[in-house]
Amino acid sequence: MDHAAPGDRHALLDGFEEFLARRSRRVLDFVDDKPAHRGTGAATGARQSAVLVCLAADHGNDLRLLYVVRSRTLTHHPGQIGFPGGRVEPADGGLVQAALRETLEEVAIPAERVRVLGLLDDQYTSASQHVVTPVLGMLDPEAQPRIVSDENESLFWMGLARLEAECRPVTLRAPGEPWKREGQWVFPTPCGPLWGLSSRITHNLLQILRQYHSFS
Repeated sequence: MDHAAPGDRHALLDGFEEFLARRSRRVLDFVDDKPAHRGTGAATGARQSAVLVCLAADHGNDLRLLYVVRSRTLTHHPGQIGFPGGRVEPADGGLVQAALRETLEEVAIPAERVRVLGLLDDQYTSASQHVVTPVLGMLDPEAQPRIVSDENESLFWMGLARLEAECRPVTLRAPGEPWKREGQWVFPTPCGPLWGLSSRITHNLLQILRQYHSFS
């Protein structure tokens, strides 16, 4: 699998916003990252959430992604690594607004500090009838994210070049589930393994960046 060199990262963003707007988005199923059934399928009657996949300039020419570590006192997904975000509320007015609101509430990044580039592929969980839309944004260099919500205990950054180099498909058996998930992407991080929904979103971003690089 070919990987774009870290030095190409800023060049990749030139025109990437237009590429995302023209690209046909998919609904990917939780189990195997393949397009989920449509029509009466994924999005019909599903709960809707949005997360911010936040890019920022790294040292040198690489880009990096912002992750949060959920509090270990939470009932659901304690200690797991993810992106800031949450359920879309009626007052939000849309997916982008919901992701930006949640990001402000969780890591103190104002909406005006984020340049929204577009939407990645939806991630659908059939068991819970839940669709998560990743909103891709570029962070203003002056922004200083920090934890301001009890939902999370810390945040950290990961360079795209490192994520590309270290991602591996593995077979997972989640706690309490009787089945295995083949070919799930896991990324090692300083705060533990990145797996599940957030790893699939990360892998989807890397795939789309490679698609853009191959056509540009």
